[in-house]
Amino acid sequence: MDAARNIELKQEPAASDHGPYRFERRRAPRMAAEGQRLAVVFGTDGGRWLLPLEIRDSSSSGIGLVSRQPLTAGDRITLYDEGRRATFIKGVVARCGEREDGQFDLGLTCPPTF
Repeated sequence: MDAARNIELKQEPAASDHGPYRFERRRAPRMAAEGQRLAVVFGTDGGRWLLPLEIRDSSSSGIGLVSRQPLTAGDRITLYDEGRRATFIKGVVARCGEREDGQFDLGLTCPPTF
């Protein structure tokens, strides 16, 4: 099995400021974004509440957010644009990880709109 000796092992990337996740699973490139949005959270437990969220980055398949409280993967979120009644984005929490500052990084997957 000489071929097995020629396999190059890749080093794991260091944890970034976007969270502790080591493997890049995104299908689309991220672009830096900023701003705050009010969200309605529809919890997997059946609860519903309002939560202010900070936008960190976005891509064609999702949005990176920062929250003051943890959310559960599978929670559904509707983000509203301030000052506009009908502008909103719907998505599902794909991941949630605690940051060093006590806040939480959220990965929100958003289905494409047609």
